[in-house]
Amino acid sequence: MNETILFPTAHDYHVDTICKQIVHTLYERQCAVKGVKVLFTTYTNENDRFIYINHIAIPHLDVELEFDRNQGYIDHNRYNTAAVGTLAIPRKLLNLYGDHSGPIFYTYVGLHWSEEKDEFLHGFKVNSRLHKEPRTYLKYRGQGLQLVHDNDLGREYEPQGKEPYSYSLDEVMSEYNAYLGARALPYIIQAPTHYSPKQSTITLPDYWQGDVTEENITAIAQKLCHMLIAKNYTFHDGWSSSPHQKVIGQSVATSESRYYGTSITVTDTYGLWSIHTHKTHITFAGTTVKIHHFAPGGNELNWTITTQA
Repeated sequence: MNETILFPTAHDYHVDTICKQIVHTLYERQCAVKGVKVLFTTYTNENDRFIYINHIAIPHLDVELEFDRNQGYIDHNRYNTAAVGTLAIPRKLLNLYGDHSGPIFYTYVGLHWSEEKDEFLHGFKVNSRLHKEPRTYLKYRGQGLQLVHDNDLGREYEPQGKEPYSYSLDEVMSEYNAYLGARALPYIIQAPTHYSPKQSTITLPDYWQGDVTEENITAIAQKLCHMLIAKNYTFHDGWSSSPHQKVIGQSVATSESRYYGTSITVTDTYGLWSIHTHKTHITFAGTTVKIHHFAPGGNELNWTITTQA
């Protein structure tokens, strides 16, 4: 099977250039930089495997980059999504889209950044005023060269005091370029190489169940890859009355030797399923895997995936 590395090639926004530099620099350093977490995603079809960096996090700089934006095709029916789509710097979150809608820009306006930043970065930011949730963010939507506050028909919180009702898109892009160029890129260039400690190989038997931990996450990822890549499978998500059917070509992001994070992501046309340490219980039983996941907000999700030869 041929393997190709996908790099960001889009040039729709000013931040595309610095993000390309960050990705290329990480590869030059074997994606093994102390303090930097890297998540890879693979696309697989009958003959080829495409791999790209899907997520970069530098926690001590409050930097996160998600590469999930469409920048063309990799084959006749699958998008190349290696362009940056989500960018986080301290107290700011920017979403870019391949269809040129948006962008969407969020600013943190809460009072307890260290305690609330994880929810700000990864939580659902939808109609917080309507749901009587704490006022922690303001939402802005792209309109030409401006990012204009969007209260979603009064369902989101309004700016107060000196909080602006609009931002210049160019100024926001410049701020991101400046922070990533002055803080993130130099850190990646200068930080020491990080090698994960050697661990004994864990092989999961055909029947196995337990919680996802730091110790077994690589073995779980490998078993999921073996079950899903280039296989047919049915997927029950606990909500639909009938199972989804997906054939060859799903993608699986796995915990590899170059990834030092604590999650596995399985992606196909039906959604994104994230599996996290200390939040997910998995049962492997032959060709079936059952996943019980505690999602943000207290929701519990139950998935069943059954593969066929």
